[in-house]
Amino acid sequence: MKKLYPKNKKSILCIFFIVILIVTLYCVAFLHYDAESEHNTYKVTSTIKNARYDSDHYRSVAIFSTDYGTFYYKFYERAKAQEAFNTILYIQENNIEVELTITKEKDFSNLVSLGTFDHVVEIKDDNTIYFSIDSHNFDQGFRKTVYIIISTLVLLLSTVYFILKYLLSIK
Repeated sequence: MKKLYPKNKKSILCIFFIVILIVTLYCVAFLHYDAESEHNTYKVTSTIKNARYDSDHYRSVAIFSTDYGTFYYKFYERAKAQEAFNTILYIQENNIEVELTITKEKDFSNLVSLGTFDHVVEIKDDNTIYFSIDSHNFDQGFRKTVYIIISTLVLLLSTVYFILKYLLSIK
């Protein structure tokens, strides 16, 4: 009977990197892309100053200063991002004191381009929720699903590949 383990170092290395990739994708999906709650956020109350809009090919954000430092808010509907930014300008121009809910986690997709600014996930005052945490949590759920699908596909395709490779090598 033919042995099931690979004979050459190239196959072993390939399996090792596939396993590392799958484990990494699952870890990112389950550890990073979770819903924000009271356990992984903090709140500050301040006015918004020096708001500016920043956009590139994959994200649109508002970067602004407060009494507690510089933060950014990520717009989840890119088609309406400029319109949503006008809401932040309205808050700034009218000097409205808002409560900002800030995540303690870093958004890895924006870390390189935005540096160490903390990520605001909700902006509201006593009467109005301008930007809801629900939008952020929906985006987190979507990204989590994408990572799970990709890692499962890598797992399935690599398993099929190695099974076929084994079956075709039987003589």
